[in-house]
Amino acid sequence: SIRVARTLIRLKKKYPDNVTIILGNRDLNKIRFTSELAATELTDEALSEVPGPFWVPEKKRVSPLQHLTKLIAARDEIDVKQVTQKMLAKENTLANRVRWMLKETMGSDGEFERRRAELALLRGDLPGQNVSE
Repeated sequence: SIRVARTLIRLKKKYPDNVTIILGNRDLNKIRFTSELAATELTDEALSEVPGPFWVPEKKRVSPLQHLTKLIAARDEIDVKQVTQKMLAKENTLANRVRWMLKETMGSDGEFERRRAELALLRGDLPGQNVSE
């Protein structure tokens, strides 16, 4: 969480010779955000080109395009074949790409909403207020 990371950084700064920060697989995975969330990766053209994660078994692999298609179909209660390019373009957002990355490539389904709640807490937002996407 953000609070844990901030605490570790404060400790490292206060006791630089006594604190060693070791990064694990999940920590290093987050470095992917900088490249995979670049504006060039979020274009409508790129949406159809981004594959699902190669490390997930093929039968369970979900690409961003498949993720958005399923999301739209479920939300609008329509068949996936009825999802249009216009619908996809509207939902091809930074927030939805982060949701896909967390759920389909990092095994962290629901983390987006947990982070939203944590950010609201850190900002001192009242319950019911939205942290913008």
